[in-house]
Amino acid sequence: ISLLGLGVLSVSIPMQVYELTNDSLHVGIVMALEGAGLFIGLLLGGVLADGHERKRLILFARSVCGIGFAGLAVNAWLPEPSLWVSYILSIWDGFFGAIGVTALMACMPFLVGRENLMQARAISMVTVRLATVISPTIGGIVIAVSDVAWNYVIAAVGTGLTLIPLLSLPSMTPQNPETRNPLKSLWDGFVYIMSNRIVGSVVLV
Repeated sequence: ISLLGLGVLSVSIPMQVYELTNDSLHVGIVMALEGAGLFIGLLLGGVLADGHERKRLILFARSVCGIGFAGLAVNAWLPEPSLWVSYILSIWDGFFGAIGVTALMACMPFLVGRENLMQARAISMVTVRLATVISPTIGGIVIAVSDVAWNYVIAAVGTGLTLIPLLSLPSMTPQNPETRNPLKSLWDGFVYIMSNRIVGSVVLV
């Protein structure tokens, strides 16, 4: 459900920005900004998941992400939607969405046990692939039959629904929590990416 919401966002924001500007350059900029927020959120999410109680982190990230979706819906329904709001909230939702997804993935060993981790990750990858295919389709259909704002509403409601099962998660405090400054750990992650030719090349591509 989380990935479906982010996938709908990836269709809706560029569509709305193009409707506002009729300029592909603006579409490229907003998608680059969302991608930057997503990238930084993935790295920072891993750092935060290593040092903080993961259930609380997930609930916080998903709630903040839902607020961003709701903000995009309100902006889309204004008589004159703001392009800058679309820019800012695309970064917002990319960033917090990535933190939530990373923290969710970090929960898997706690939930299934390390002996079942390989099977659980295989199932997870299937759901990820399905979500990345299905969500743009849903987003496109909604835009075609109604309005882009409804995509944001669907994403916001879906995000709210994810909070219900997430509330039943057990407390998941890391056994050896990261004690360093999160920004220092994040910088170390960037250094590792830049120094490892294989990982750095994948990230670059």
